Amino acid sequence: MNIEKSKFQSVIFVGLDVHKNSIALAARSFDKGLIVERTFSTKDLGKLRKFLYKLSERGPVRCVYEACGAGFFLQRQMQAWEIPCEIAASSLIPRKPGDKRKNDRLDARMLAEYYQAGLLTMVCVPSAEMEAARGVVRCRQAFRKKVTQIKHQITKFLQTKGVLFTEGSNWTGQHRDWLSKLQFDCPEDNFTFTMYLKTLRYLESSLGELDSKIEQLSKSEPFQEPVRYLRAFRGVQTLTAMVLVTEIGDVRRFKSPRHLMSYVGLTPSVRESGDSGNKAGSITKAGSARCRHVLIQAAWCNVKRPKVGHELRLRQAGLPAWVVDDSWRAQERLYRRFKHLEITKGRHKAIVAVARELIGFLGCTLHKLMSEKPAE
Repeated sequence: MNIEKSKFQSVIFVGLDVHKNSIALAARSFDKGLIVERTFSTKDLGKLRKFLYKLSERGPVRCVYEACGAGFFLQRQMQAWEIPCEIAASSLIPRKPGDKRKNDRLDARMLAEYYQAGLLTMVCVPSAEMEAARGVVRCRQAFRKKVTQIKHQITKFLQTKGVLFTEGSNWTGQHRDWLSKLQFDCPEDNFTFTMYLKTLRYLESSLGELDSKIEQLSKSEPFQEPVRYLRAFRGVQTLTAMVLVTEIGDVRRFKSPRHLMSYVGLTPSVRESGDSGNKAGSITKAGSARCRHVLIQAAWCNVKRPKVGHELRLRQAGLPAWVVDDSWRAQERLYRRFKHLEITKGRHKAIVAVARELIGFLGCTLHKLMSEKPAE
């Protein structure tokens, strides 16, 4: 027991405050407290590696840095150096309200101190393959926003010129034909409008390429099986499934479905003090906003009466019976939940509750699938 304790006390905890051009380092141990502080340039990580190797002669080194713009590159670099390194969730780092001092040196010292005390919550580091696929999916979502933005800009531009389309809905085939034939008296207006249309065509073309790439990725490992299983649920198409798989990662790290609901920020916030009672507020909106967006969209497909249409039946073909059964139970549960809450809480709160329970069903399905596989 004493031998194990002495080994643990010899561990050196290193906090790294990582910026674009510099890395502030602070190291401490149980027996000596703060040992050393240094600053390194990100242009030459070899010096950082040599220093950590030299520091490891005093005892095992464990490093941590706050999730930031550096991403996972430094963590993977240290992994290649065989130096343990973790990344702390920045939103969950304890803050002292009365402490108004902040600089790189103090931040590195704080990280080392909190790491040693076990007060940091670590993020899950995805594999390089998973991160690359996540980048493609996020790029698609970014382009989708740009397409919506340029459409609004075109509509507003036409309104300023007093030009309105009155023969149906916007962005139908008829509306696009009408746009292609528009001409203005002023040459500059024609130039501006042409540039808007060119930008829209480019973005929509790029969006099509991204959709094709995501479809290709969804049929490759390690995404093929999780996507197939998630698509068995009503409202979950390939893009929604890929967003959830790439953003959430290994669901086995969540202790329960409620833990997963909290991770995507769909659980209500609570403010309770003294005799004020339980004051449930709006959802926390912690975690991935991308997951919440696709879950809300999928939830709207589950507010109608449960049924298994032709398309859903095709998506469920070849899947285990328990997946199909879970999909049907989800439809029944979510429909009843929405109808009850729509009356008591309103449609907007009801749909959030449906999305919250939907991720619970999807998480359980992924957990059953991945529990049969070794952890990465």
